[in-house]
Amino acid sequence: MGRGRQTPDETIERIKATFAETGSYEAAAKSAGVSWATAQKYADSRDEFETIRAEKRLDIIAEINKAQAKLIAAMVDDAHLAKASVQEIAMAFGIVTDKGLLLTGQATSRTETINGDPIDRLSVDDIEQLERLRSKLVTDGAPV
Repeated sequence: MGRGRQTPDETIERIKATFAETGSYEAAAKSAGVSWATAQKYADSRDEFETIRAEKRLDIIAEINKAQAKLIAAMVDDAHLAKASVQEIAMAFGIVTDKGLLLTGQATSRTETINGDPIDRLSVDDIEQLERLRSKLVTDGAPV
């Protein structure tokens, strides 16, 4: 876009959608092919479609909740279980649940980093088993 040119509605919608998905002005600018400042301007702006977007989002969340209830029922329904594998039903449930969490702003994954000596996390039995393995390797002549 050059200076003074009006940004097309499609570009504005792409900026808003990308920003809503990523939370990044840089990603929104890159996706729409505009400057960072233009992306920020439109990502932060409100328009007449804002209410419609919010209503649609609520409608989608409600539909996801209905789908989840149906999938839970299908997971225990003998007729459905005969037609589909439990894995297929469970996978569908997981996907729908993930999307529901995403739309409601909840975490869709959790990660954990453990620092420190790994030996601190071993039980007494684990340590004894490692010692037996070490002794066996030393006895068999393998380098430890």
